[in-house]
Amino acid sequence: MEINLRPLKYTDRFTLFSIYSNPKVTLPAGFKPMLKQNQVDETLKALMIAHDQKNMAITLDDKMIGIIGCDLLEKGVGMFNYVLAYPYWHQGYGTRACALYLKELKKDGFHTVYADCFLDNVASYRILEKNGFTYLQDFERAYPDFDEPKLCHLYMKKL
Repeated sequence: MEINLRPLKYTDRFTLFSIYSNPKVTLPAGFKPMLKQNQVDETLKALMIAHDQKNMAITLDDKMIGIIGCDLLEKGVGMFNYVLAYPYWHQGYGTRACALYLKELKKDGFHTVYADCFLDNVASYRILEKNGFTYLQDFERAYPDFDEPKLCHLYMKKL
């Protein structure tokens, strides 16, 4: 089984709906489940055309199993993010996808990447640590889908 990355496609909309409608996936990632296909379609369109982001599909043997991206904060500096479909958790796929993506970011001229995750999202911060991210601090972050700010770990990696 081989993990790869590829550009997002409109045909990813149904797989992305299965990922983004699962609260086990979305809530730890910082957003509420999307319960309508058109919500996912609009999000996918925005991810595909965003000029300040590099978003890609994570594939396992050519089947999309997640999405990975980086928001440009300033030249060479980004905020890293990823979401993996629930059936593929705890099998090393997220760690491998992140490693591949970080190589892409380095080729694209990024030199520093930040990432954050909720304190109780142990799997996420283990993926970051396995990929050489360094813990910086804990901080409160406001999320539009939640009433109260959430406490997060902040990580950084020099590429």
